[in-house]
Amino acid sequence: MQELVQSLVHTTAFLGRAAQDEPDAVERALAERGRAIEAIQRLIAAEASAGRAISEAFAGELTTALEKGRQILVRLTLARELMRSDRLAVERELQVLNGIRRLCAKPSGSLSLHG
Repeated sequence: MQELVQSLVHTTAFLGRAAQDEPDAVERALAERGRAIEAIQRLIAAEASAGRAISEAFAGELTTALEKGRQILVRLTLARELMRSDRLAVERELQVLNGIRRLCAKPSGSLSLHG
């Protein structure tokens, strides 16, 4: 059981580091963390079907690791939303600039007063 919690702790730490890297690293970290959580779910189900209780220490460590992961995921979600909002603002500004450019562009076939 302990090695499964350690795997979750490790993959959660990897996710925390990957959050500062490329999106591919974040996706890999999320996939690894997901596999660690699935392994823990299988263990808990097996223990429950065998009538064995999960130790309080295990439950405490698991809760701590899951909470740390949740905090990282909240930060990632907020950062992605901020980036999306910034991208939308930049796109609106670009539309305004393109509109100004079209207004200032000399119509084709017009005569110039300056020669």
